[in-house]
Amino acid sequence: MREAGATRPALWRALGVGVIWLFLLVFLVYPLIRIFYDAVTDEGGRFTLDNFLGFFRDGFYLRALWKSLILGVATVVASSIVGIAVAFLRPWWAPSASPSS
Repeated sequence: MREAGATRPALWRALGVGVIWLFLLVFLVYPLIRIFYDAVTDEGGRFTLDNFLGFFRDGFYLRALWKSLILGVATVVASSIVGIAVAFLRPWWAPSASPSS
């Protein structure tokens, strides 16, 4: 027969996973759904794409969008250069950490 204490780690694990999912639902999924809903509806709750038209017609928002995209691409390129350089220099700098030794 199983002891009652053997099920406690499984219970704590399930409780921990449940708390993580609850956190993700409350602070990630719900806000994203709410933002999407607000983007495609007007004040009366009717479906509309006028919000997107207004966004793409306003030069201020278009400049902000392009600057954000350029910043994102520049960050990816810079991070890739640094990451590749570190990956190639690590065996030379710390030969004992090399997987081939």
